[in-house]
Amino acid sequence: GVAGLREFTVPTNVANNMNTRFKRIWWYPYDAPSEATLRALGKVFGGRDGATRRDGLRALAKNMGRALKQKL
Repeated sequence: GVAGLREFTVPTNVANNMNTRFKRIWWYPYDAPSEATLRALGKVFGGRDGATRRDGLRALAKNMGRALKQKL
C-alpha cells in the first residue's frame, strides 16, 4: 500500500546547472577564498553585535572578488 511505498522511498534533490560557464560559489570544491567568503557571510548575518558584522562585511569585500574569480 501507500504506507509501504513511503517507507522505502528517500527524497532526493536533483539540481541541474543550466549555465555551465558559471559555477556556483557555494558548490564544492571549496577553495580558500570561497571558504573565507562563506565564513564572512556567516558573520554578517549571524553576528550578535555591530563590530562582528562590520568585520564580516570587511572580510566579505576582501574575499568575494577572489572567490568569484576562482569560480568563473
